Order: sequence, then C-alpha cells, then structure tokens
Amino acid sequence: MIRRGAGRRAGRASARTARPLTVTPGGERVHLVHLGDRPPAPLTDLAGLLGPAGQDEVVVVVGSSLGDGGVDTLCDELAPALEESRKADIRVLRLVMSAGADEAGGRHSAARLLCERWGLDVLATAGAAVVVPDGSLFSPDLPGAPGGWWHFSTGQVPRRVGSRLPVPDWEPALERVGRETADGHVVEAVPAGLLVRPAQATAPVVHALPYAVPPDPDRPHVLLGAPGVPAEALADVLAALPGRLRRSARLLSLDGQDLIGTGRAVADLIGAETQVAHGIPVITEGSVPGETSVSLRMVGADGTPSWRPYVESVVCPPVRDGVRPPVRVGAWRAPAGLGDERTVGAEPDALPLDGRWKAAVTPAGLWIGPRSTRPPRAASERPVAHDVVAVDLGAPRRALDDSLWPHLDALLRDMEPEERERAVVHVHGVLGAKGMDRLRRLAVRHGFSLLAPEQTARATQTHTPDESGPEGEPEPGGSVPAAPVPGVPLATTSAHAPVASPAPDIPDVPDVSSGEPAYATAGVGTGTSTSTSTSTRENAARTPVPPPSEESRSRPTPVAQPAIPQPSSPQKSAPQTDHERLRASLGPFWERHAKAATQAMTRMPGMRAQDTGGASLAHLAAVHVYLTAVDASELGTAVADDDESTLTLLRCLEWGLRRLPSYRGAVVSTGPGLTTRLTPDLVGARLDSEVPVRGTAVEATCPAPPADHVLIWSVTGRRTDALVDGEGREILFSRHSGFRVLDVVRRGPATVGLLRELPPHDRSSGTAELSGADTALLERLRTALDLSPAAPAGPS
Repeated sequence: MIRRGAGRRAGRASARTARPLTVTPGGERVHLVHLGDRPPAPLTDLAGLLGPAGQDEVVVVVGSSLGDGGVDTLCDELAPALEESRKADIRVLRLVMSAGADEAGGRHSAARLLCERWGLDVLATAGAAVVVPDGSLFSPDLPGAPGGWWHFSTGQVPRRVGSRLPVPDWEPALERVGRETADGHVVEAVPAGLLVRPAQATAPVVHALPYAVPPDPDRPHVLLGAPGVPAEALADVLAALPGRLRRSARLLSLDGQDLIGTGRAVADLIGAETQVAHGIPVITEGSVPGETSVSLRMVGADGTPSWRPYVESVVCPPVRDGVRPPVRVGAWRAPAGLGDERTVGAEPDALPLDGRWKAAVTPAGLWIGPRSTRPPRAASERPVAHDVVAVDLGAPRRALDDSLWPHLDALLRDMEPEERERAVVHVHGVLGAKGMDRLRRLAVRHGFSLLAPEQTARATQTHTPDESGPEGEPEPGGSVPAAPVPGVPLATTSAHAPVASPAPDIPDVPDVSSGEPAYATAGVGTGTSTSTSTSTRENAARTPVPPPSEESRSRPTPVAQPAIPQPSSPQKSAPQTDHERLRASLGPFWERHAKAATQAMTRMPGMRAQDTGGASLAHLAAVHVYLTAVDASELGTAVADDDESTLTLLRCLEWGLRRLPSYRGAVVSTGPGLTTRLTPDLVGARLDSEVPVRGTAVEATCPAPPADHVLIWSVTGRRTDALVDGEGREILFSRHSGFRVLDVVRRGPATVGLLRELPPHDRSSGTAELSGADTALLERLRTALDLSPAAPAGPS
C-alpha cells in the first residue's frame, strides 16, 4: 500500500500551549520532538522511515509547534541528545521541521542556532518538510512560499542544496524547466521529478499522491496530474531537459491511464524516443521485518495500486520517413517461475519454455506461443489495463496442442495472487475440442477468466513469418491455406453484420465512373438518395445454403490446421487460390453473383484490364455475396469456428473493397457489434469488429433510426452502388478498420455513438484525450445528427 508523504508545518511560536516540549528517541540517532509524554503514532511512523541515521549524522523530527519559548526552548530540550552526538564525533544534523531554515523578520532560524551552539552542519528547509515514503526528503517551492533544503555550516553563509535529500544527479537540470507550458498547463516540482497539471486545477497538497511517489535516483519522472494532459505540454517539458535526461525521463500516469498513445505523440513532436512507465513506483514491505523495496505497480483511477506489470516501461520512437516503428520494451521483469537460468541473456520476447514453446512479456501481460513466431499484434499492442493481466496464447493458424498446457499450468501456478486473480486468457491459435476442455479446467483450477478464441481472420494481419498475406492470398515464403469447407453462411433474412478489427491498408480506388480521384468528396448532405431496392434484397435473402459436393462428403471436414512455414524462395503457383475456392464453395449460386460483378466492371471502365485470371470478378462477387446473401446472425459464429469458406469469402471481400470507390462523410449503422457496446465511458476508446460493418450514407432527408445506432465519419468506407441496385447510399467498411468513440449521446429513445473511422493502418490504442482532429470531426457529426429529424420519444 502506498504510504503518503506528510508535510510538517511546526512553526516558530504560532500556537500557545502550556505543555512542555518533550524529546523522545525514535530509533538509532533519531530524536522526536513532540508535546506530552508519548510521541503520536504518525510521528513514530516517520521515525521508522528516516532511521536509522547514517554513522556521521543525527536526525531530529519536530512534530509540534514550539510554543511561547520558540527555537530557544527547542535548543534547550535537544541539548542532552546533541551534546552526546557531538562527543560521538557526529558532524551533520538533519532537521526535519517545516520552516526550520526560515529567518524571516530578522530572527535566527532554528537551523542557525543549532549550528552555532553545537558546531554541527545542519540541513533544514525554508518551507514545508515532506517525508517521502522511501525515507527521502522533499521541500517544494510553492507560490509565495519558497522552500528547498539549506546547508548551515559554522562561519559560512547558508547555501541552498536543492529540493530533495539526498540530491539526485538529475535535480539541477530540472531547475531550468519553466513553470508555464502549453495549453494552459503548469509544471511543479515533486519528489519523483515534475508534475504537469491544468493551471486552473487546485494545486495538490503535500499529503496528496503526487508527493507520495518516491524518486528514482537514475531518472526523473514526468507525472501527469490529470486525465487528458496534452502531448504538446509534455513535449515542452521534455524539450527543456538536456539530452541525457530527455532520453531517460519517463512519462508516468497517476490514474492508471495507458500512455503509449501519448508517448508516441510526444515522440513525434520532439523527434526523439520517449519513455513511458507502466504503473507508479510503490513502497512494498519485504519478507524481513522493516525491509522495504520500490517496484512499479499498476494503479486504478483513484491511485490504488494493483498488480506488478512485467513490462515496466516502453520506448516510443517517432515517425520516421512516414513510417511509425513499433514501440519496444524498455525495462521488464520475467514472470515468477521464469526468473531462473533459463532467462539469463534472454530477450523480453524470447523467454524459453522448452524446445517448442516460449513466453514473451507484453505491456498488457504475457504471451505464450511457438518459438518460431512472434506475438501477434493483437497481443503486443493490447491496451494496458490496471485490473486485467492479459495472457495471450498462440499464433494465428498455428495449432495449440497438449505440449503447451503443462507450461501454462506452471506459469499460472507461480503467478502472484494479485496477478492470477486478474488474469484473462485470450486464444489466438487453433484449438481443438480437447484443448478447449483443458483450458476450461485450468480456468477453474487457477481462477482466471477465459475468453472466446480470437478469430484467425483478425490475427492474420500481424504479418509473422509463418502467415499468409493481408487478404489470404499467399505471399512469397508464406503458407498455403487448407482446402475450403463448403457452407458460407448465406442469408435467410436481411440483416446488418456485426463489427471489425485491425489489419492491412486498403488504398483508395478512384471512381472512374465519376472522374473523382481517391476520397470521394461526398460530404454530409451531398450524397445520393434512396436505398437499395427491397425486391433485390428479398430475392437474394432467399438464396439457400449450397449443399456440399460429393467429394466433400466422402472426406472428413478439416479442423483448421496449423500453417507450415515455407522457405523464402520464389512462390510457385498455388493449387488453389482464394478466388477459385470461393467459386467452388458457391456452387450453382456463383453465376448470379458473378453476373452482378460483371455488370459492376462494365460500369467502371478499366476494371476488366486489371482482372487477372478472373480474380477481380471473384473479389467483386464476394462483395455482392456479403451484401445480398450473408446471414449476419450466423456469420460471427462461422468466423469464430474458423470456418474456411467464410474466411475465404471475407478475404476475397477485402480485395473486392479495394476495387470500389471510397466515401467521405457521415454514415449511420445499426450493427449490434457496435451499438451493444455503447457507454459514456467509452469516449476516446477504439472499437473493432470481426466482420465488415454496413451502413447508410447520411442525408438531410434520412430520418434517424428509432433504435440504438452509431454515426460514423467515413474515410475509407466503400460505396457499393456499382454492385447493387440503388443510388449509392450503401456503405461498407473493411473489417480491418477501427472506430474511435468521440461521444455517446441520447436522442429520443436511442443511444447514439459518434465515431471516427480509423484507417486500416492506424494502430492507436485509444486514450480519453481527443485530438484537434477528433474535435473537428465531432462537430461535423453533431451537425449531421441535427440534419436527421430526431426519432419520436417512446412511452416513458
């Protein structure tokens, strides 16, 4: 538990009292000054932090006002103890007393009188004296009340030592950082370094959390004193530091927010790597009574510490030549059970378990998978949470077999209780029925949470060496996916599909038909009118599920098998490409969807010239299948089950979207994958979907749905009017797009989420802070919301 710093404001003679001062031993060479017969418990606690004093020093802690006698009475009461110290050749006195060095009004300070009477060097503060939980001392310079520790020596002019005792090497450099910074924020000195907070916020008192964070002798910390401190303000602070300290300084959140996104923004602003700490330093009791240590702990919004992260800090590099390098692990520790000879010289992403499996520490927790792969992006970039230890298992399309479970069992068994009770296991690899049974049993045995397996379709975008390309088309050196299983979930009713997750970029394709390049300029209220004809949708909805072929009936259905890495040699032609498998899985229904794709290619001159081996035709046909014949209620289950035909359809669909023109403007969607997750505390968060998100372009004539819905500002959403009857209002987003929540509001009986589409290359984890671009788009969405008549309120 964090022990809060305590300021001692024992003045000169402000409080009159008849009770005499008493001096009580508080430990080895530690003396407590108080009223009454016994020192109060808080004063005794401070003595425990400050003692035992060094061999050549004595510590005096003044825990009360001095009464009418003032400093003369204090010197008289301390005389026996200090005379004994002088005879023992002790030369330094640390006077822990607020205003102990204050000589306002021409009066001698307590520090000066003690120095002259006993010939001791005295260290005292002119302002508040704060005892930090690690036993160090701090004296802040407050507005109108200068502080700092001062050194008094016989025959010498008192000199300022610094704000902190002992003085860290980095303290002098912090003096050059000004108090004012960008965006109406101020900078204040705290024991651990500097605190950045809004200027209008109340300054923290010395009993508050910012003063309880102990300093690191190797580096200063830049503490964020409130949510949403802008990157510009932090960049101002780091830019004022010398190069050595700028590289070692760490950003630190006092309320547990994930600062990786902020760290990246700061790195971009200063053009240099920026370090971000996970959690805050906390004093913990050791196994030996009286023994303490400092370790980083994750904290909640109220500053309450929880589990100890494996990754203690990450380094955020700036964008270079338009490319954002991934963050890398800075300081880290191995999980319990791995902190032995197996980890000597190991890297944070290569902690060996045996010849086949390894572990890797991640900002959010821990990954376990094959030694030949890297952690998938979903694991390495998972947002950090103070109440969750994420345990990610496996790699996409790689089998998780029985040889893994003993290692997972041992790691969970050796976890600290506060880690194990917060553990949540995510599965990325291929898991058979027996494997799921083993996982369930481990969840019950160790008390962790087990989530449904991560969809392989999402994880294919991590681009590890054993995976295929972004849309499933084999890349050189990649693997050839297994043969398909017929049975794409075709529609029996018309419905919107659920929602998506990150992956490759989808470049914008010009609308040749309109002559407009890339991002179409259709803004709010300028889109075309009327939706796809109902008759076309209803006819398509009646399309039955194609029966499996005789060949497929005669062979067992393959359970998604692990991919086998191939050597990096020129790619030979695959026996089955994705677009051929799609055609085979559709069977007799292929012709109808191919006809729609052919008509679309006719409407977009130049498309046929791009078609090689019928790939463009098949990819556009996949979009038509999704729009007209997919049963949304079954789609999520099919993806979760790694149904190969469904994954083939989705991969082809992604290629098909590349060939359609983009749409920029507001889009309304009622897809449950987004709407069911809307809560006000999601503002700033990123939402992803497992499948493409469907929506309708917003116009002034478009009434708002009475049900819950989202309003998305589209950047790369694709117009589908070339494929389906209608006039361009149907918009389809890639399943690799993310959506940033800008606001959640009520409109009549409906909850409405205002979202910004994040392009497929965007990997931001999301913070509560809205950028300037976010705010501008939020205003556009609010304008679009006003264009649509509000739905009538239902009965209360």
